Amino acid sequence: MSSFKEAWKFTQSGPHSGEPGGTLYTNLGYYLNYGLSPDGARQWEKALHTELGEKLSPTPAKSPHAR
Repeated sequence: MSSFKEAWKFTQSGPHSGEPGGTLYTNLGYYLNYGLSPDGARQWEKALHTELGEKLSPTPAKSPHAR
């Protein structure tokens, strides 16, 4: 993924919370929305969020979805 928009579309295309794999997509969406990983995210998942966040423009904390 090379843009915030592309990453956001990816989260919307995957399984939803409660479905197999849904937590990973939901957690990524949370990260993109708020600029931090949710409390339940695993360490490896947080590391991936951080790595992806460093590559995206605009950064997740400055995203149009950030509150």
